[in-house]
Amino acid sequence: MKKFILMLLVASMILGMVGCGQGVSSETEGKTEAQTDAPTDGNSAETDAPETEEPKDPVHISFWAMGHMKEQAGTEAVIAAMNEYSKEKINVTFDYTIADTDVLKLELATTDNIDLMWMYPATELESLAKQNALYELTDILPNYETLYNSVTDVQWQSCELDGKSYFIPVMKEAFTGLSLVTPAAMAQQVKAKTGIDWETIEVKSVRDLDNLTPYLAAVSDICADMETCKLPTFVQYMQVDPVYTVVSSGVGFDSSTGKFVDLYATKEYADYLDVVHGWYESGYILEGRVTGSSTISSETKPYLNGGYDQSGQYGIHVWVTTPDNINNVTTRYKMDILPKEIGNRNVLSTSVMTSSWVISAKADEETVDACMRFVELLATDTTFADMYAWGIEGVNFNYNENGQVSKIADTGYSNNLWTCTSVFAATPLDTEDPNKHEIYRQDNELAVATPVTGFRFDSANTDAEVSALSNVAKEYTNLLEYGFYDPAEYLQKFLDARKAAGVDKVIAEMQAQYDAWAANN
Repeated sequence: MKKFILMLLVASMILGMVGCGQGVSSETEGKTEAQTDAPTDGNSAETDAPETEEPKDPVHISFWAMGHMKEQAGTEAVIAAMNEYSKEKINVTFDYTIADTDVLKLELATTDNIDLMWMYPATELESLAKQNALYELTDILPNYETLYNSVTDVQWQSCELDGKSYFIPVMKEAFTGLSLVTPAAMAQQVKAKTGIDWETIEVKSVRDLDNLTPYLAAVSDICADMETCKLPTFVQYMQVDPVYTVVSSGVGFDSSTGKFVDLYATKEYADYLDVVHGWYESGYILEGRVTGSSTISSETKPYLNGGYDQSGQYGIHVWVTTPDNINNVTTRYKMDILPKEIGNRNVLSTSVMTSSWVISAKADEETVDACMRFVELLATDTTFADMYAWGIEGVNFNYNENGQVSKIADTGYSNNLWTCTSVFAATPLDTEDPNKHEIYRQDNELAVATPVTGFRFDSANTDAEVSALSNVAKEYTNLLEYGFYDPAEYLQKFLDARKAAGVDKVIAEMQAQYDAWAANN
């Protein structure tokens, strides 16, 4: 862990005061002299001139980021440049610390060293809020109008915990989406050989997965001994399902009845297992993926880059849907990819909380205000956002003739946009669509709020059952969902184990909490 303490030099402030006389700027001094020549009522200009307050010292905050972006040689220079800018714009300076999750939480609990934090995922953020470790922002958010208006009402709602605001989302896609993807070249080979057209295969939800079987069979013939598919989990399908919405512990909300159910006891799950078991039996899913001994075939390992298989020798991979979906997935896989989006773009209670800013509950009023103005600047000011995302212009990046960002290689600074600033604030890269901001706005507008958006289950009354259900899931779900277990034999064993673990108690508790929440929301 490395901490960069970046303060403005006291000497520069002293020199400014000496040069301007008692802290009055040269501009203000000029106005005073002009007033001396103006008509007066007989009193001297010196008496009539309003007193000018000396410049206030900047408010200094401590900004900690969870260790997604690692320590880099160029970070200190970037943070220094950001300090100069934030001092000029909002009279706030900051020191910057990158820390692992456990270190950050320990510092937050035992010291006053942290004012502002960037964190993920939603579970960590919720836990801290429930421990009263985070400052409640409900009443003050509307006071920061530019920041407040940069996030939609649905997105603010999805961030609430028990009707209160603690989290400021780093805006990107505001929904949870799911796609299955295939290499364009593979799709062309399959079509040429069999006439099967990837783009006309209809897969609207998990209920349609068997429609993919002929395509996978064709890919298997082309890529012998290669892994044909890397699958989403059933829970991932249920995050985007038009009927069910997963909440916790395999329990989900059935929008057709308004009731919570065990998702693993649904017909959809039984049918899904039949399909994937057939795929496993046909050799489309490697045994190594099921047992954990290998996550991908040895032949494709050399082609992996950041977890994305760039061999092109497979049938289907899972991809989390983003706005500008085709361009983004093609960029990550470094080849032409054809995504097939499944289900809805649902706004879940965790959709926009995969990346959030929060303020320590220990911060005083002045510090809270400084933190809010700092986040407002970072989330809405393009110059400041570009600094944090891309670095220093002319050192780490340049703007090209279209006004987009061209990174300079090997400069000792890089960042991931989703970890640092709103996608709507930062300038698009030269590898991205120049209309990226509008694409994201339009795609976010298509997001669907579910009946449970904003609802968060408090498991305190069922901690033992939730823990037991987690253990049961570890025992069964991978083996079932990668097709290794025959569902005719093992599905009922899984459901019986869930019953014994207390799934009915969790469902009843979740229903009671939801009914109370829904009555007030």
